[in-house]
Formats: sequence, structure tokens, C-alpha cells
Amino acid sequence: MKLETLIFRLLFTIIGIFYFSNLFCQKVIPNKYDKSIVLADTNLLYVKHINSIYQNDGAGFLDCIIKYYLDTITDIKYITNRKLLHEIPINKQDTVSVDFKNEYLGNVYEVVLKKQRFQPQKHKLEEQISENDTFRYAYIDNQIAYGSYGSIENTTYEIKNIIVKINNQQIIIPKSQYVNLLTPWFGIYEPFYNSSDIYTGVDVWTSIDGKYLYIYIFGGTGGIDTYSAKLVFSKTKYLKRIVIDYAPLTTYGTFRKDFIGF
Repeated sequence: MKLETLIFRLLFTIIGIFYFSNLFCQKVIPNKYDKSIVLADTNLLYVKHINSIYQNDGAGFLDCIIKYYLDTITDIKYITNRKLLHEIPINKQDTVSVDFKNEYLGNVYEVVLKKQRFQPQKHKLEEQISENDTFRYAYIDNQIAYGSYGSIENTTYEIKNIIVKINNQQIIIPKSQYVNLLTPWFGIYEPFYNSSDIYTGVDVWTSIDGKYLYIYIFGGTGGIDTYSAKLVFSKTKYLKRIVIDYAPLTTYGTFRKDFIGF
């Protein structure tokens, strides 16, 4: 990569940190996101997750997610501390697929993610310039294109499919829930894998009680288009996703291998 390109990306990233941090990540939660509504019963499992994140210096990051990244306040029940989950281990992996399989609490979990070279001709692609001409936003199939900030033509990979089976029963996932998660990272084959302070890859976990299954997908080109997505399932159906973009990820120091999640 040319020196001037590296300098440009560095300056662009620094500007993005300050711009998005000021715009999105204030630590004030408005009344409609009153946590006391959903955190009143400390016996609930998800409340223990929330409290543990606050106790582990994750208050700023968590407040930002609650304020700006949840569809409703009740979605707070899907926020988790990975240290309080059961990890589904990788069964096998190559450069374009990763396969997870495990039995837990009498349930057999199988998850397969595959990626392929980006095929732009099969998507509706758009780009929009911000009002002050500062940023370019890329869209794919009418959704913001995570992992391809500002120049979707540079996208290298897209998710081909995600297969989830619990007790051999396949759960259908709408393609719209992952079509805009571009340039996904598959762990050991990614350029930053050997870095001690950057998390890379796809993880699969279940809640301790086995009620929920979570798939974490990390992606982007390593700059301002980096994202972390979480797909949430019950034992019988897909429920929703939470996608966190670059601003809170970098502002609150989440680029590390011991990141406890959200």
C-alpha cells in the first residue's frame, strides 16, 4: 500500500473517531430509554449480564448501545457478557467458511457461515454524500453497507449464507439480516489475527440456560468501516440483530481479544 494511501486512511480514521464520537456516543440516556424499567428485577439472567458489564468498566459503551443501537428498550435483554455465556467451539474452518458444533444441556448446536467474493451485479448499490460533503455513505439493497464505508466497489467478500441448526432443525434467517454485513473476518485467516490487541473473527455462544443462541460477526477493512454484529436466536427461530459500527467500538476501546461483548 502506498504511503500516501496509508496517511489518508489514518487521517480519515482520526477524523471519524472525533466526528462520530461526538455525534453518537454521548453518555446520557433519554427518558424513553430508562434502564430502570427493565433492570428492576435483579434475579433476571440478562440483568446479571448488564450489571456485570457495568462493573467491568463497560458503562460508557453500554449506555451508547442502549441509546442509539437498540430498536426498543426491551432489546436490552439480548445484551450479554461473553464471560457469562457458553461458547460453541469451531469444528472446522478454512478461508471461506467456518463451522461450529457442540452439544450443551441436551441440545445439539450446528452453525455454518460461508463467504464468497462480492458480486455487485446481484445487488442494488447506492452511494450518498452527507449534507456537508464530508462523508460518503454506501448502501446495499436499501441498507447501510457495513464493512464498506464510502466505497462499496472496494468490497472483497460478502456472506454467502448462514446455516443454523438446533437439534437438527434448521432455523431460517432472512438474507436481509446479513446481506449488508460485508467483508466478514474469519479468524486465523485475517491479516490482524496475530495482533494481541485486536479481536478478529466469528464467535458462536449460547446463554447459560440454553434459551438463546448468539452469533457474533466482526468485519470491515480495518478502518472506519469496521463493525461488530450480533445475531440472536431462540431454540426455534431467528429473533433479531444488533450491529455496532466503528464509533463506539473505537471510542470505548473494544478492539481487544478480551472484549466481553454486548
